[in-house]
Amino acid sequence: MKEILLTGGLGFIGRNVLFELVKKEIKVHLLVRPEKHIPKYAKTDLIRPIYTDLEQLNNFEDEIRKRHFDTIFHIGAIRGGGEASRQAYKKVNVEATAHLAKMALEKKAKFIYCSSVGVFGAIPKQLPPTEATERQRDNYYHTTKILAEEKLHNLKEKGLNYVIIRPSITYGTDDFGFPYALINMINKGIFINCADSVKINMVDIRTLVQAFINAAT
Repeated sequence: MKEILLTGGLGFIGRNVLFELVKKEIKVHLLVRPEKHIPKYAKTDLIRPIYTDLEQLNNFEDEIRKRHFDTIFHIGAIRGGGEASRQAYKKVNVEATAHLAKMALEKKAKFIYCSSVGVFGAIPKQLPPTEATERQRDNYYHTTKILAEEKLHNLKEKGLNYVIIRPSITYGTDDFGFPYALINMINKGIFINCADSVKINMVDIRTLVQAFINAAT
């Protein structure tokens, strides 16, 4: 792992992966939307930005192909619960994934894909889930992740070297997602009564980042 192409590098998971790569002095070609600002910690000669949007990936193929990289970390996606159209979800979460995977195949690069534990549904039919556990398309976000994984499996026959990582709810420093909202509610005296059978899997961002690094080596 000498040079990386990274998507989603300014989101919670992606920026922590980016920070770790920079610490390891690995060169990163960072796909970033034009309107986004590169954070101070990423302003280093190791970071080579490519200003594009996953919805417009076709327009920047030549620029991406010019870059030299041996691994792709594809973390960028439209997350669940957003207000994006189904068309946008499909274009970013499914079509862009397939597009980048084909580039990895062309360059003989390893492809590390950030999917979601949600492919097994909000309530999996088997705990803990395995590769044999039935996928559940219980919302469109989960559906797009299932479809994207299928695209990768299809490319395996052509020689794609890939790893799929399916994070559960992730927490850590500077996270303002579900755990932050839950703690906020508790601080306000709002408590949620849950049955003993309700189980929520959570993962420390440091553990998840290490999983990405290990998958690429």
